[in-house]
Amino acid sequence: MDDGKNKNLFEEIFRYIRKLSGYNLTLSPKEINILEEAIKKGISVDAIKKLIKEEIKKYPPEKRKKFTLLFLEEKIKNIKRTKQKTSKSISSSKLKNVPKELKKIAEENITINHIWKNLTEEEKKEIIKTAIEKMKKGFILTNIDKEKVLRSIIRNIIKERYINGGNK
Repeated sequence: MDDGKNKNLFEEIFRYIRKLSGYNLTLSPKEINILEEAIKKGISVDAIKKLIKEEIKKYPPEKRKKFTLLFLEEKIKNIKRTKQKTSKSISSSKLKNVPKELKKIAEENITINHIWKNLTEEEKKEIIKTAIEKMKKGFILTNIDKEKVLRSIIRNIIKERYINGGNK
């Protein structure tokens, strides 16, 4: 990524932090490095904003002036570990009897299941809530198997957020 694009992304994130915190915060060099690493790892700006919003909610309004992005460092490590564990957990023995043309789908299913199992309850509830909203907006709810549709929407949300890195 070029520096001009990075600078615009950082400015967008700075404005977002200032808006949520209500304070004119500045970022330390370490926080800037954490942001750069997150962007290099393919974490989208929207995903970073979502993480910031979730974290800043934990601070009472009067303490938001002490908000830092150091929590992102741990989140980035967790994402990296999850991807590494996932790639290790997909062994060739599990996919041995799967036809070649279906291996990619089988790997994706295993990955999605692994990610789901490792999400926190809070993250699962938020994904389920988002999926229900999408289902209500996009489907006529009379003649469908709601459970299957909901499961499919949840899988797509996980793919968008964690596998595809939020990139569209």
